[in-house]
Amino acid sequence: MIDVGGGSTELILGGPEGFGFHVSLDLGCVRLTERFGTSFPATAAHVRKVLAERVPELDPQAAIGVAGTITTLATLDLGLAEEDPKVVHGHLLGAETVAAWTDRLTGMTVEEIRALRGMHPDRAPVIAAGAVVVSETLAHFGLDRLEVSEHDIMHGAALAAAELSGEVESPPRGAHPCC
Repeated sequence: MIDVGGGSTELILGGPEGFGFHVSLDLGCVRLTERFGTSFPATAAHVRKVLAERVPELDPQAAIGVAGTITTLATLDLGLAEEDPKVVHGHLLGAETVAAWTDRLTGMTVEEIRALRGMHPDRAPVIAAGAVVVSETLAHFGLDRLEVSEHDIMHGAALAAAELSGEVESPPRGAHPCC
């Protein structure tokens, strides 16, 4: 699972047996924008360096992407006027598509990004840095795509808390906790 937030990016590797690896990296879209501005080659180099230093050799078979950067990339890819969770949820974003959007976004001004169909105006200043993180993360793991989920880590935490309280049943073993 890939969750690009404002201050950090969370990576979680797991399966039916549970979670095998998790890390929180200082690679949030806001943090990177504040640090590097529009120097996207420097942003990409920094993301690659952090991934190389902090993430061991792993071989994930699939990826699920959550949170605003990824749902916005899906919204743009689908050509939606605004994010529609029912359409975005489950959308497959190819690594080549993410790379193409990254190239496009990193070559635009914030005003040009803000004018894109489906772009939330508040996300425009940081979406390019977030796209760099997604693109570099997919490349780091050698993944050719990710599945977009509208259910994020907070959704999973709420389900886990409800399970503990007995308000809901546990999902079937092997089911994605975020989907």
